[in-house]
Amino acid sequence: MPSWPRSRSAGGQSRSAADPPLWNWHRVVVRSQFDRFTAVRTAFGCAQDVAPGTGFDAGGNQYGIVASVGYRDAKVFVRRVLTHRKCDAWSKRLRSEEQSAPQ
Repeated sequence: MPSWPRSRSAGGQSRSAADPPLWNWHRVVVRSQFDRFTAVRTAFGCAQDVAPGTGFDAGGNQYGIVASVGYRDAKVFVRRVLTHRKCDAWSKRLRSEEQSAPQ
């Protein structure tokens, strides 16, 4: 079951604006059984397999959630909660780091 500290905000947004979409995402995750990525895509059509985990859109693409999904033990670990703008910047930075890494 995913959880995050109550005192944190989503990417600097006020908690009141971020709470409803994040709790809606949470409710779907708690009621789901993710045993593989296709199950995640069934529940969240916009889910993406990103380098450090799985990326989710929340709140009509207002927020991005990066989480690690433990398929064997059916646990979801929230790594980052960002606004859409900050999520785009973060993923762009990750892609540039991957491209510049020596192979």
